[in-house]
Amino acid sequence: MCYSTKEGYKAYMRWKRIWAPNAKVEANVKLFLVDQYLPFWVQCTSCAKWRQLPKEMSLTPELIRTYKCDASVEVTVPPILQYFSSEFAQ
Repeated sequence: MCYSTKEGYKAYMRWKRIWAPNAKVEANVKLFLVDQYLPFWVQCTSCAKWRQLPKEMSLTPELIRTYKCDASVEVTVPPILQYFSSEFAQ
């Protein structure tokens, strides 16, 4: 149960006030968590590896088309991204 006096609820309500006017669907807790807490992943256009973006980096269509990583940095790729990488390679 979520109580309106808890800090998490206050953060959700601040987000909802900003997000909801521009949304095509109704704001909810699931969307809040995805938007605020889950990382974005992008595939490098040079080496085809998936990289987690820092939270302060915005995911834009231009970034997706042109992203090049520092290949010396290794990250653990979630299995779902490994699956999609193999699907697109075929």
